Amino acid sequence: MKSKLEIIQLKVDKFDDEHQDLDVRISRLRWRSKQQVEKVFRKFFTPDTEGIRISSLSERRIELALLDDKYGSIIIERINLADIERGSWSDELVDFKAWSNGVTLKNVEELEKRAELQIKFAQQFSDFKDDAIAEVNHVQEKYSNWIEGLYKEQSKLRELSRPFSKEVSELKEERLMNQLMEGVELKMSEPTRWSKGRFPELQVKYDWTLRDVKKIKVNRLTASGKSADIEVTQEWKDWDGNVNTSTQNIERVRLDNIKSIVRI
Repeated sequence: MKSKLEIIQLKVDKFDDEHQDLDVRISRLRWRSKQQVEKVFRKFFTPDTEGIRISSLSERRIELALLDDKYGSIIIERINLADIERGSWSDELVDFKAWSNGVTLKNVEELEKRAELQIKFAQQFSDFKDDAIAEVNHVQEKYSNWIEGLYKEQSKLRELSRPFSKEVSELKEERLMNQLMEGVELKMSEPTRWSKGRFPELQVKYDWTLRDVKKIKVNRLTASGKSADIEVTQEWKDWDGNVNTSTQNIERVRLDNIKSIVRI
């Protein structure tokens, strides 16, 4: 038979699984939105003139290569509302900016040919720019509305999960305190190539830390509940490999310090 903690934890886990499923759907919608924007850019801005081609394209920018230039290119980058309006986070497309990142020419005739290609593409770009902006914003708004709907579903899940998560935390805290009152044996760290396994350290005062703490038992809580009188057992090996133990009582140790090593 499952305990109350296990039953409630199952409910919390179910809410978490549903939240993660929504995260996956949101990520997929973001990816599809980017793909659709790229599709719009290809539709309107794929050059219809021989000698100029798209060398790289994303939802943010288009890079064009002219003739057989392997190094120089023309870059057209989108300008969002957030880029020009202070305090805005909107990805609404409002315009484009363009620049060249370098030109390599074989001769003067190639310079003339390059200029002709740039003029032809500039005309194509000017003819379709407004249509591209309108279609991109339509695509983005559609996907943003879908994503916003999923965010609202996540918000509802968090509200439903919150009281159960709170109760799980309280039950875990109660269980931990019961264990501490009975005494808790701590685990050694895993040995590595460079060091042997050891029991954890416990800071009992601001200037006093105990090493190799094997067991802790809470004898009494202070009135505030923030500190405790404890019994601490240490275990270590000396240089000859002999196991040594030592037990002592210490008053007013911060409870947070105790819990932090018990949960390691």
